[in-house]
Amino acid sequence: MVANIKAEFKRHLEQNPWMSEPTRKQALNKLDKMMIYVGYPEKWLDYC
Repeated sequence: MVANIKAEFKRHLEQNPWMSEPTRKQALNKLDKMMIYVGYPEKWLDYC
């Protein structure tokens, strides 16, 4: 499900008429680097 949301967001960014091309490329690059973690992180953070 998360992969489908990510794919739809990518499609939305690609078709966005008000976004400049450099901004679009930067947003798509950031989206491509986004990792999907559902439920819990691989390593727990120590808040103590």
